[in-house]
Amino acid sequence: MHLHLRAFLAGLGILAMSRPGPLAAQQIQDTAAVRLALSATTTWLAIADAGKAGESWEAGAPAFQAAVTKAAWVKALTQARGPYEPFGTRTILSVKYLESVPDSPPGPYIVVQYLTRVSGNRDVIETVTSMRTPDDTWKVAGYIVRVNR
Repeated sequence: MHLHLRAFLAGLGILAMSRPGPLAAQQIQDTAAVRLALSATTTWLAIADAGKAGESWEAGAPAFQAAVTKAAWVKALTQARGPYEPFGTRTILSVKYLESVPDSPPGPYIVVQYLTRVSGNRDVIETVTSMRTPDDTWKVAGYIVRVNR
């Protein structure tokens, strides 16, 4: 992943969620929340897969939009995904429910990791973080793509 995108996501506190650490994932207790977050994630990924980086920013959580400009996000997402396009079949590897994330707006958050087949018959790990917004909807607040090693 490009260094500037990694730095941006770390600044949002999103990168920290995808690594093991002191913040322990809780048991998923709210299956309705998980269904809604997965639906938001699937919709958002379809937008990104269609090459609509600007629309992916527009579909993001308000906290995400406040943290990065649309132009910066379009550039970062295009650079991060470009080497792997097109994106193909996704398999869910994990789903984590988090009540809060350090240095981030109040949650809850749901972090979904996918094993995704991409160009050249390669696999990547996509981590998509959704958060419940003040209007009680789920929207994507972070995205990371990295080579599966």
